[in-house]
Amino acid sequence: MNRTLVETITKVTLPKELVQLFADPPLVGNEKREDYDQVFSAIVDALQPTEKILWFLVKDLADLTWDIVRERKVKVYIIRSFEIVAVEEALASSDALGLGSDVEARQWATDPKMRIKIDKKLLAAGFSSSEIQAKAFIRGGREIDIIDRRIATYELRRMAILRQIEEYNGKRARQLERASSQIIEGEFSDGSEKSQ
Repeated sequence: MNRTLVETITKVTLPKELVQLFADPPLVGNEKREDYDQVFSAIVDALQPTEKILWFLVKDLADLTWDIVRERKVKVYIIRSFEIVAVEEALASSDALGLGSDVEARQWATDPKMRIKIDKKLLAAGFSSSEIQAKAFIRGGREIDIIDRRIATYELRRMAILRQIEEYNGKRARQLERASSQIIEGEFSDGSEKSQ
C-alpha cells in the first residue's frame, strides 16, 4: 500500500503548520514521489513523532537517507558507464565481432544474450570480465571517490541527527537507526538486483 507523504503525516498528527513545509520532497531527475514517501513513512512509523522538533529531525533524516540511496545508485551508474568504455576499448583492440565496438559495447550493456556472446568473444581475445571491471574502476576512480566522499558526508550527518534523536528519545532513535539502515541497504540491494 502506497501512502502519500501528506496521508502519512496526517495519520500521525503532524502539526498543521508543518504540512506545507514537508509537502515538497527533494526529488531530482526521474525519482518518484511514491518512493520518497515510502522512505519517509518508514522513518515516521519507526519514530512516531509527536513534537515539532522530532518532525524536523525525521524530515532531515528522511532527506539524508534519500540522498544516500541516490548516491549509491549514481555510483553504480558511474561504474557501469566505465565498464561500457572498457568493453568498447577491448572490442576495438580485438575487433571481436566486427560490428563496431561502440554498438557492441551498448549491446553488451543492454542485452543479456549479447552480453554472454560478447563476454565469450572478449575472453577468447584475452579480456576477462574481471579485467573489464578493474579497468572500469581505475578509469572511474576519481568519480567513484567523489561519490564515496559524498556518501560519507551524508552518513556523518545522518549519524549526527540520530545522536540528536537519541538524546531526545533513546529508544526511538535505535528503532529509527535500524529502519533507516534497512532502507539504505534494501534500496541499494534492490537497485543492484533489478539492474543485473
